[in-house]
Amino acid sequence: MVRRSLAVAATALILLATGGLTGCGSDRSNSAPPPSQSPTHGAEEEKDARFLAIVEQQGVLSANPDVNLVKLGHFVCQDDLGILKVDPGLAAAELVSEDHSLSQAEAEIVQQAAIKVYCPDMAP
Repeated sequence: MVRRSLAVAATALILLATGGLTGCGSDRSNSAPPPSQSPTHGAEEEKDARFLAIVEQQGVLSANPDVNLVKLGHFVCQDDLGILKVDPGLAAAELVSEDHSLSQAEAEIVQQAAIKVYCPDMAP
């Protein structure tokens, strides 16, 4: 009987405490709205989604997560030496060295999708 009384009292205390917290909680209507995303950030996300859609449509099966494929896509556009224009096959081989789960053909697809979406001015 004593145990049951203690259990009931503990339950009542918990209910009272949680009820008190919700009753005394801050009023969210006065809080600042969440920060909105900048237009640039939204545009970049849209580009990333387009890039991933192209890569997925072409059947690229990287073992790495999508975020790594996006990084590879951006890596393609950082071709400071101009290898992409001189030897696209060599540039794709560099992608394979960055993501060993890609075949040469898949790397070429990633490369073409990156050029189309992120840096069309770098087309060979």
